Parts: sequence; structure tokens; C-alpha cells
Amino acid sequence: MLDEDQISQLVREYLDGDLISTLAARYGVHRTTVTEHLRRRNIPMRAKGMLPSEAEESILLYEEGYSLASIGRHFGVTGNTVKNVLLKSGTRLRGPNELRRGAVPKT
Repeated sequence: MLDEDQISQLVREYLDGDLISTLAARYGVHRTTVTEHLRRRNIPMRAKGMLPSEAEESILLYEEGYSLASIGRHFGVTGNTVKNVLLKSGTRLRGPNELRRGAVPKT
């Protein structure tokens, strides 16, 4: 169970952009517990998926050769979410035998 100071810190970290799954792992609680703490404090939940800036960066990373899964891990979403963003943007997806790079470098 988290004390008030930990919950306040969790809220600050969420507002600074940390993902619910990241906070859950950091504080050793379930994702729904993190969500409940945020809701009790009337913190607006971010939309699921990618921010516009993340979507733009994911297109660039994909064009550089990084895989959907690697880009997804980089942004804390699934590879399928990245695929949907790319398709929506009109980006041509690579075939199964085309060049792919390893993991997206941490920035």
C-alpha cells in the first residue's frame, strides 16, 4: 500500500509523462491501482495510443529501419499500435524480407 507521499510522487510522475505500466512496476502495484489513485485525485487520463509527436517520431524510426515491435517498446505501446499509426499516415510497410534494425536506441 502506498502512503500519501508516494501517491503524490506517482501523480507528479504521471503528469510528467510516465506511463501507467511504468508507474505500476516502479511502485510495485497493479496498473488498476495506479489508475484508481489518479482518478481519486481527478487527474485526467491520457488517451491510449501515441501522442502526435510520438507518431511523427515513430514514422521516422520506421523509415530508418527499426521494427514495429522495437518502436512500440520505445514508446510503451504495442507494435500493432505503431502499425496503425503508420498505416494512417500513409507510410508503406516493409515486406517480411526487407531490412530491419535492432532495438531503438534510448535517448
